[in-house]
Amino acid sequence: MFWKVSPGLGILVGIVVSQAAAADVFSEDLVDNGKFEEGFTFWNGSNVNDSNLDDQYPIDGDFVTLGQYSQTQAISQTIVVPDNAGLITLSFWYRLYTSDTTANDTFTITFTKNDTGEVLVSDTIPASDGAVTDWEKYTLDAGAVSGETVTLTLAVKNDAALFTFTDVDTIRLKAQSYGELLGTVVGASGTKLRNADITIRTPKNQKVWTGKTNSQGKFTAPLLPGKAGKYKVIIKKSGETLTGRAKITWAEQTKKTFIFSNL
Repeated sequence: MFWKVSPGLGILVGIVVSQAAAADVFSEDLVDNGKFEEGFTFWNGSNVNDSNLDDQYPIDGDFVTLGQYSQTQAISQTIVVPDNAGLITLSFWYRLYTSDTTANDTFTITFTKNDTGEVLVSDTIPASDGAVTDWEKYTLDAGAVSGETVTLTLAVKNDAALFTFTDVDTIRLKAQSYGELLGTVVGASGTKLRNADITIRTPKNQKVWTGKTNSQGKFTAPLLPGKAGKYKVIIKKSGETLTGRAKITWAEQTKKTFIFSNL
């Protein structure tokens, strides 16, 4: 179970849970058959068929080619995104071949809500940006789709003039949970310190979690975003204060022991 941070509060204040009750962290790819090794299984297509698939010099598996004169060719897949995913990233490899110097031909990536059709995330690569003849990796922040059932669509639109087509391979939608800090607070002799007050701040000093150690001197702080720097862990017990540091990474549990040398 993950706890949600209330909007506008910027702080998670919770009852300390035991390590056994801590939420599972995860990192998973939500796209099925993103390398097209099973043809179009799990994919829906518009104006495409098996002739759009190729296995000559892919990144991995097979790849799909989208693009035809005077029409839009597209592939789509319905995806259920966990609501406790903190970092969601779409990635794929692509090549784009074009003679179009205008913005008439486009390669578009969209996430739409299944129940309402609302576009949650969208990006367009116009042909006028120029050809990409070597495989190039594309990434897109898709955090807005957390907790939604969405349709991911990749589409290439052509007019009746100059031709544009795009090769796409190894499509992934990587969902990663927030990180967790599993801490233990002990005295100089190794005694577990219960009911110690814990405050956790980001590398930019924003308070994000408070709580207390349990009877075993342990605390579990969930819902911590991965950061480049280290979180500050401020521990108070019997009038004494200890400030420690802990590096938190997306989709990982960090275990650390904090020692009060004067208790």
